[in-house]
Amino acid sequence: MEIISLKRFILLMLATSSLL
Repeated sequence: MEIISLKRFILLMLATSSLL
């Protein structure tokens, strides 16, 4: 299980959405 990677991926997407 790579929950940390998934969390990091989600946070990265949220950060990108905020920048847009």
